[in-house]
Amino acid sequence: MKEFRKTIQEGPDYVCISCGLALFRNHLKSCLKYNKTMCRFGFPRPVARRTFICEPLKIDNDDDKQRVKNIKKILTEMNATMNVLEKEKILTWSDFDDLFNKYNWLYDDYEYALRVVHTRTIMIHKREPNARWVNQYNEEILRVWNANMDIQFVLDPYAYAKYLMSYTTKPEREMSLLLEETHKVCREGNMSVRDEMKKLAGTFFNHRQVSVQEAIYRATKMPLTYSSRGFLFVPAHSNSCKFLKPYNILKEMDPDDENIYMSNLADKFFDRPNEPEFNICMADFASEYEILSINKKVKQPKTPIKRLQTLNFAIKKRCNRNAIIRYPYFNRETDTESYYENLLSLYLPIRIEIFDNRQQSIRKVKDIVYENQRKYEAHLKETDAMMSLFNESTENVKEDEWSEIVANLEKNQIYSREIEQEDNPDFNTIHKKPDENIDETHTLITAFIGAATVNIGEVTIHSAFGISTQSNSLNDYLSSAKLNSYRCKLH
Repeated sequence: MKEFRKTIQEGPDYVCISCGLALFRNHLKSCLKYNKTMCRFGFPRPVARRTFICEPLKIDNDDDKQRVKNIKKILTEMNATMNVLEKEKILTWSDFDDLFNKYNWLYDDYEYALRVVHTRTIMIHKREPNARWVNQYNEEILRVWNANMDIQFVLDPYAYAKYLMSYTTKPEREMSLLLEETHKVCREGNMSVRDEMKKLAGTFFNHRQVSVQEAIYRATKMPLTYSSRGFLFVPAHSNSCKFLKPYNILKEMDPDDENIYMSNLADKFFDRPNEPEFNICMADFASEYEILSINKKVKQPKTPIKRLQTLNFAIKKRCNRNAIIRYPYFNRETDTESYYENLLSLYLPIRIEIFDNRQQSIRKVKDIVYENQRKYEAHLKETDAMMSLFNESTENVKEDEWSEIVANLEKNQIYSREIEQEDNPDFNTIHKKPDENIDETHTLITAFIGAATVNIGEVTIHSAFGISTQSNSLNDYLSSAKLNSYRCKLH
């Protein structure tokens, strides 16, 4: 295979930018990490005579859909032809123009086709046909950097933030190696599956890679995180979880007393002082006010502290910045009642917890709810529109059509191998998998006493679910390990 090289030379020092090597033209395992046939980095890159911002086109009617189908077919054939040609020689602009003549295309048609196959706004860089496998680079920076470079123009702030977060939360390679070594030792020791899982779980929980910087911070008791705002979860839905009161309090309560749960944020909201300034919605209450215990003494508070009506708590307006709230999300199409109940609970200034949560009720107070909702959901209309678009097209639209087009040859090769395998009956018999695991528990029959279990040939309910035979305390509970074991066994 021939090699394309561009050399920047200054005296005895030089920087070599290389592409066209066999190493670069073969996809590695990491390239096909998420898609078995498509390169997640988009190689080979599209050829272009100029640098421009490629904005995706919106397909509305059937004629456009048919045209898009034809465009994808032509682009696939063009890329397949260039893949064959670059194995024999270095591609030139004349080879690229010959493809246009073959399909009766102009260069403007080619740029239009790129807008069709890219589903998000990207920057298409000026690129010669022989540089389809070269990353974006800057010659001046490359002289100083003297290492790999991939410069991309940021057009999507969310994608940029997601890219950074994917690196900061990247899995630890050393941890994977440690688990792999533990698994190998367990296999060599002929351990049972249960003992092996215990060994792996112990390795996972007792080992973690720590950087030098984090070790210094932990050793010196310095804080690892800072936040300019607080975060608060708002249990707006009526079916939200609650914590039980402490056991010593439950012991002293009447057995028939139903008030066994601790108060949450929603309870404190409905118990707020009956004053005009507190005619606010639950979202404002959670974001603007801080909840304090009445036993806590605050010296010289900057804002007045006011007690709740019945609960032993007080509230104080936040001095600096409001807290960021989080709340449950419900789908408007599949769970309509919960969706509208959540809206009313969050954004409607109410004093009682019982109200009409039907769709007709939301229309009566639409302006109030919408005004409060806009405070916390700045992109409300855009979000609804994008969610509707996503729900309609998520099964049909690919994340990146260009990656699928340039990987067409690899896909065809895989499909051809699959067809050859399907013609072999022995292959199908060997690789046929049962519909279900016969060792799993599908039906469990239990009895309360041992004599009954002997008659049915099963186990007692206490043995099956790890229930203690003593019923003298509320403290009897299953450990996390046992609960996880039963969950996996009886899922």
